[in-house]
Amino acid sequence: RRLGQAAEYRDNETGKHIQRMSHYSSLIGRASGLDAHDQELLMQASPMHDVGKIGIPDSILLKPGKLTDEEFTVMKTHTLLGGQLLDAEPSLLMRTAHTIALSHHERWDGSGYPNGLKREEIPLMGRICSLADVFDALTSKRPYKQPWSVGRAVEEIKRCSGAAFDPNLVRIFCEILPEILKIKDNFPEPDEVEPVNLFSERFPGAGDDTPGSVAPGRRWGTVR
Repeated sequence: RRLGQAAEYRDNETGKHIQRMSHYSSLIGRASGLDAHDQELLMQASPMHDVGKIGIPDSILLKPGKLTDEEFTVMKTHTLLGGQLLDAEPSLLMRTAHTIALSHHERWDGSGYPNGLKREEIPLMGRICSLADVFDALTSKRPYKQPWSVGRAVEEIKRCSGAAFDPNLVRIFCEILPEILKIKDNFPEPDEVEPVNLFSERFPGAGDDTPGSVAPGRRWGTVR
């Protein structure tokens, strides 16, 4: 967990992100049929999903505006860097963390990175962490964005079902949303602000696209 916290503090976060994300992941895992051992494994491994950000320059990681194509190419290497950092550890926990670090930016339709895996080629724990990570990123304040409302974030996740996310996990996520929101309330940011519920507020790279007019995930495709 300390590795995960190091990455989050490096990313100008409070550490609450990894707490929420790990609890979201464990909850989704439980609802999708993971046994108690694997739920705990997911809880302990998921905080290390972004450990590779330790190797990303501050000028990119903390940039308040849109990343250039070249900067985003560098940003994407955090998955490979994380995999390298965790690769030498023989324990089941660290092997699981290695898998998650490498796969949490893969997409159900095969358009993700770093390996372009699709559907069940993506490890289940990576698919779970991807969904948990994006939900928390969308609903949290970042150096380059204001938070989306929960309602807007859920609609975007549903819209991206079958493109960015495993449709079965999206269904499960929606079914357990009340429990997800309890976790969100239990781990608030110290300076949490009221979410902005305006589609005119854009993520980097979003341009002037309107809801439904762009490929699923385009509006948050550069969430770091």
